[in-house]
Amino acid sequence: MIIRPRSGKLLLVTQPDHAHLAAEILSLWRADDLPRHPRRPELIFAVREHDNGWREPDAAPRVRPGGGAPMPFFEAPLELRTEIWYRGVDRFSQEHPWASLLILEHALRLHRGERQDPDWQEFFSTLEERRRVLLEAAVETLGGSGAELSEDISRDYRFLELADLLSLAVCSGWQGEYECAGYEIEAQEDRLLLSPFPLAGTTRFRLRCREIDDRSYRDAVDLGVSLASARWQDREIRLEPSS
Repeated sequence: MIIRPRSGKLLLVTQPDHAHLAAEILSLWRADDLPRHPRRPELIFAVREHDNGWREPDAAPRVRPGGGAPMPFFEAPLELRTEIWYRGVDRFSQEHPWASLLILEHALRLHRGERQDPDWQEFFSTLEERRRVLLEAAVETLGGSGAELSEDISRDYRFLELADLLSLAVCSGWQGEYECAGYEIEAQEDRLLLSPFPLAGTTRFRLRCREIDDRSYRDAVDLGVSLASARWQDREIRLEPSS
């Protein structure tokens, strides 16, 4: 769950809804030769489903240990993250192996800072074995070598990385300047300014979210009751060219 404090409330966005926004942005992307990319449909699918492993935990979110605020996604413990990424990679591995490889790449890159942590070694070794199996299957169906397809994964991954950052910035209400994949990004809460601009023109998107009181919650049940009574809403998001 992405949690954004706002005027005495907490704006909550599920990881799958964040990923849906990322895919909506990428589906209108005109730059980087993406409209003619041979794997464009699979790329957009990967972006839309890159956080699919969060479906289950976001349906029943936790509070921080001992009660208090809802637990944001970046505080999820190792065992939960492991479960999320294994499930996220495996869910579409038969129907969409290329998307699964990109989701797996995302998991590895997100957690690269933990490479030397002994507690994380099983996570990395398990995902690397899954990657080997998926790559072998991709070589059989797509041709080429494992090394060539690995390079294609790295090239394709930049689209996932960029779309993920753009969506995360507005879902989280960031303010500041960022750079990713050759783009300069200025985040202004619900508005993003980009240079160069990759869409046809200023574009509005809708972000699905809920608001609950910014208070201490006793446990997951207390939080769940508040969420059940919270009305879903669509928040307007704007992408504009930098002036």
